[in-house]
Amino acid sequence: MTDSRPKATKDYWTDEKLDNLDSRKLQNVRTNAQTEGRDDIVARCDTRLAAMKIRKGGKRSGKSDDIRILEAEGDGQLVSLATNLKAKYDLSQETAKAASGGVKGYRARNLLGKKGASKVGGHQVSGKVLVDRYISYGIGEHTVGLGLILAKEQPLEAHKWFVSSVSQLLPERVPIQLCVPGMDAIDDNKNQGIAYDDFQTAAGKFTELIDQIAPKQGTK
Repeated sequence: MTDSRPKATKDYWTDEKLDNLDSRKLQNVRTNAQTEGRDDIVARCDTRLAAMKIRKGGKRSGKSDDIRILEAEGDGQLVSLATNLKAKYDLSQETAKAASGGVKGYRARNLLGKKGASKVGGHQVSGKVLVDRYISYGIGEHTVGLGLILAKEQPLEAHKWFVSSVSQLLPERVPIQLCVPGMDAIDDNKNQGIAYDDFQTAAGKFTELIDQIAPKQGTK
């Protein structure tokens, strides 16, 4: 019998195509992607399935549905960007470690979290903010990140996309509490960067930073 389930073919499942699938077809794509080891597609399917479940009145948390959807969709955008970046740049821990051997205190990190989703920031884990999802990469003395931030007691539209750096790669950077609404009560002077209203502009800036520090695929 021929398997009629949608295949997780490399580069076939664009965000647009996934957005046009219903939950059953998304689950089928996810199943095939998991079988084929395509963690990026699994994560993108999970993001959409989570948003669908929220819209249908799925399991409740302390957050409103709008905030949960914002987080799920933001996670999907970060995963999609990370997937594209990993196809162009060598962002492996091994390469980063080899290039950072002489840097005191260097710690290698994956661009995404352990399960292929974006990372959950410490401020969200501790309950200091409503949403803190991000991706990050470090090599040598440079660490850069891109995150979605929504502070407590802020309207949904107050969320920001925060591009961060702890080096001179981003000379115009400022502490996060100076550019993200509602973060002024959080003591986090070490987290510095630029806040953007839209994902595409922030993603473009983050990509510029990655291009400055990460080797491209196929180069040594």
